[in-house]
Amino acid sequence: MMQEGRHPLDEMVARHKEAQRVCAAFLEVLRMDNESSLQWRGAWAEKTPARQVLLMADGATFPVAVSVQQWLLGRASIPVIVHAADQLPAFVGPDTVVLGISYSSQLGGSDTIAQLCAAARQKGAQVHHIIMHKDGGSYDATDSQLAISLHEAVPWQMQTIRLWWWVAAVLQQLGVITGDLVQEINVARRAAATFTETLLPHVPSQENLAKQIAVHSYGKAGVFYVAPELASLAAIWQQAWQVTAKTVATAEYYPVAYNAAPGWTGQPIMKPFAVIDIAPEHTGQSAAMQQLAKKLSGQRPQSMLVFVPGKTVATRLVQGTVLAHLAASYAAVLHGKPLAADEVMRRLLA
Repeated sequence: MMQEGRHPLDEMVARHKEAQRVCAAFLEVLRMDNESSLQWRGAWAEKTPARQVLLMADGATFPVAVSVQQWLLGRASIPVIVHAADQLPAFVGPDTVVLGISYSSQLGGSDTIAQLCAAARQKGAQVHHIIMHKDGGSYDATDSQLAISLHEAVPWQMQTIRLWWWVAAVLQQLGVITGDLVQEINVARRAAATFTETLLPHVPSQENLAKQIAVHSYGKAGVFYVAPELASLAAIWQQAWQVTAKTVATAEYYPVAYNAAPGWTGQPIMKPFAVIDIAPEHTGQSAAMQQLAKKLSGQRPQSMLVFVPGKTVATRLVQGTVLAHLAASYAAVLHGKPLAADEVMRRLLA
C-alpha cells in the first residue's frame, strides 16, 4: 500500500482531460445493458452439432480470445481452440464452429480473419465473424457477420473487453456450449463495473490499486508473472502495457514463468524493470510464486504483489482485464503519452 499523502500522479490525472474522459467512458462501456441482448436472424439462428469451436483472432483481439478460452475450459464439453495464424487449420470442417473476432478501423474487419472465415465456409464449417470497428455498421445475415461499433471516447484496446459478452452470446445462441453463458458474463460485467469505481481518477493513489501499479512501474519495463488460475491475463497485461502505456513489457504465467528465472541471475540487481506478481485474491499467492520470489531475492528487483478479486473464473478474468487497462492508462499519464494508440500504430506500421 502506498504511503499517506497525495501522490503527484493524482494531480497529473486531475489535469489530464483524456484520462478523465477515457476512464468515465470505460465505466459506461462496462455498464451497457444491451450488449448481450442480440437479435438473432438468418444464419445466426442455426444450431448444428459441433465437435470443436475455433476462435480465430487477430493481433488486437488475441489476448481476450485466450482469456475467453480459459474461462470456457471449465464449461465446454468440446475443445475450444484459439487460432492466430494466417493459415486455416486442417481439421476445420462441417463439425467445426468457427468464430472470427477482429478489430478494424474500417468496417469489414481484419482482412486475414475475413479470408480465413471465407476459407472455413468453403470447407463446410459453420462460420460467424464479430467485427469491432469505428464506422458504425450493420449485421449481414448472408455472411454471418456482427458489427460492433466502438465507443468513440474509449481506445480500441480497452474495448476488446466487450468481446467477452458478445462471444458468450454467440456460443449460447448456437447451443454449442451448455449453460447460461450470458448470465455468467453479465454478473462478471456488473462486478467489474463496481470494481472500476475504486480505480477511477478521483480515487486517490493510496486507495487506488491501478494508480499504485502505475507508480511502481514508472520509468521501467513491465515484467508480469501471473498465477496459473489467471494464466490468460498474461497476454492482456502485456498488450495493455505495450499499447496503452507505450512501454516495453513481457508477461509469463506459471509454470511457464520458471523458464524466466535464470535470466535474472546474469545481470546486476538494479535493472530497469518493474516486476509485478498477479494472483487471485481468493487463493492468495501460489506456492510456486512464493518459492520463485524467495529464490530470486537479491537477484531481481523486488516485486509488487497484486491480488485480483472475484468469486468466479469469469469475474476474476474480467476484473483482471479492467485493472490492466486502467493501470496502463495511468502509466501512460506518468510517461506523458496519449492513451489512444491508433496514430502511433499507423506511423510505425504503415
